[in-house]
Amino acid sequence: MGTGMKGESGVRPRVGGGLGWGGWVALGVLAAMAVAVVGVRSREGNGRGGVGQTVQVSEGVGARLWGTTFGPPHQLVIGTFPVLDPVRRGLRGLGPVLGLPTETLSAGSSDDGLGMFYSVEGGGGGGGDGDGDGDGDVWWVGCRDEHGCWMEVDAGRGENRVRGVRVAHQVSKLYPRRQGSFEVLFGPSGTSEAVTNPVGELRVVNPRPWRGTEWVPEPVPAVREVDGLRVTFLGYSGSRRWQGPKFRVEEGGMEKPEWRVGRVWFRDVTGNEHYAPRLCRHEAAWQIEASFERVEGWDFGGDEALTLWTGELPAAGEAVMAGGGGVGSGMLQGVRVGLEVVAGPGEFEFEKIGGSGWRLVSGKALAVEDQRNGSRWWSGDGLERMTITQKAPWVKVALSGVDAGLTWHVQVRDERGGVHRNRGWTGSGKSYHVGLEVPEGVGVRDVRLVVQRWRTVAFTVAPPEIDRP
Repeated sequence: MGTGMKGESGVRPRVGGGLGWGGWVALGVLAAMAVAVVGVRSREGNGRGGVGQTVQVSEGVGARLWGTTFGPPHQLVIGTFPVLDPVRRGLRGLGPVLGLPTETLSAGSSDDGLGMFYSVEGGGGGGGDGDGDGDGDVWWVGCRDEHGCWMEVDAGRGENRVRGVRVAHQVSKLYPRRQGSFEVLFGPSGTSEAVTNPVGELRVVNPRPWRGTEWVPEPVPAVREVDGLRVTFLGYSGSRRWQGPKFRVEEGGMEKPEWRVGRVWFRDVTGNEHYAPRLCRHEAAWQIEASFERVEGWDFGGDEALTLWTGELPAAGEAVMAGGGGVGSGMLQGVRVGLEVVAGPGEFEFEKIGGSGWRLVSGKALAVEDQRNGSRWWSGDGLERMTITQKAPWVKVALSGVDAGLTWHVQVRDERGGVHRNRGWTGSGKSYHVGLEVPEGVGVRDVRLVVQRWRTVAFTVAPPEIDRP
């Protein structure tokens, strides 16, 4: 009787060599025992943190909490003991014993916020009502702190499919950072009551409650100066539930109404921030950072404004490819500008050529009742295509070098002297398409791009009075 087992070739395994099949099996059994023992502890620990809790928001629609992150990074490992993954992949037959290889989910966010990973149970992919728009699905909509302050989630939702299960992820910069545990609330999407009246809640544990030195509010009115402007914070105005800051801007001792607030950030000492006054009013102080810009009617000079187009705009369904050079190109405030397309209202299809260029394939006017605005990209047969649909005239412009200290907009100047600022834009990277505001029955003089530098100041002041019923 031998002292070792021979392989099929009849050669005894070498001492000190690879583990061999039998060794891997033995290691797998030992690892499975470790998983069984430690895994129980892990589940108990996660239970205290809220993992595994379920919530129902409507008939047949709910969520199960998979994990939380207090990031960044906002990543969640599905499974236990990643060190065993090589064994699991090498010995797939032992899957029921060792478990599946681990997977890492990422929310794709670098924000300093709370990340929520939860499975969507019921509702169906893309929405509970079957129309693919997400209505009737379940969403994390906010948190509630010990004072009853409501902190609405300030970002959208992404989704992955993990082992046959829909797992959603959201990250919000607003959450009760002081507390060791707090409520997170869920509601059905597609309903106006989802935010104001959430229907399901869970409780999660914060592993790092905020501790630090509190801010001390400064007296009001408070004054700051920037680039020759004197900005005074005067307090708050508006309804009791929605209090916004009031400012006065002066230059050379004279009030200057052409300067207005274009961007505001509200922050508290714990790290919460939002572009609206949604922080808890029980904080000792808020930091209010306000950025000012000139109104569109200001007579901007050549260092801040560039003419993109002169004369009447193309008719409905028609577009002009500008190519990014010549008229409508130049430098403003360190930003390289290139006009790419000028078009009337309609639906337009483009095909990508070369590195970043596009060729117009077709254009058509919209029906009178068609009020669509949007864009989509797709690829197939080795081609990349883009469709842009706008109910108003629009331009597509390339901008390179726009930093956080700059703001830009596109304006239409009409023949009567009116100035009309665009209402928004869509795009990514360095290329944007911008819908234009053009009054009916008025001739267009020109279209200009305006780039100006923010004038930014910050105040540390007491929040608005607590809103009591």
